[in-house]
Amino acid sequence: MPRAVGNVAAHRRHKKILNITKGNRAARHMHYKAASEAMLHAGHYAFIHRRQRKGDFRSLWIARINAAVRAEGMSYSTFIDGLNKANIDINPRCWPIWPCATPTPSQRSWPPPRRAKRASRYLTY
Repeated sequence: MPRAVGNVAAHRRHKKILNITKGNRAARHMHYKAASEAMLHAGHYAFIHRRQRKGDFRSLWIARINAAVRAEGMSYSTFIDGLNKANIDINPRCWPIWPCATPTPSQRSWPPPRRAKRASRYLTY
């Protein structure tokens, strides 16, 4: 009985990995072993950063809310504390909408807050 050789299956498996790593540099897209390791690392980073991105967006929303609330003369922490004391529970998915609902700079009161005056010396027009 002839010996069974897995050449076809192995070639197909290697080709699949090399197609996945097509955009990589040097050996990472040409050699199976390096390509396989590159693919595994890329998948690991993608998994981690999908979760990290959620935290990044949360911090972005907090920064935007902080900027909008400071324009009204309050800090983010006092704003959130006031919401909690008033038993106002807001879904975090609504957070990105809040800063967009703030008035435009032309609608805000004049003169701007003192903090903006100190920062204006660094601005070049």
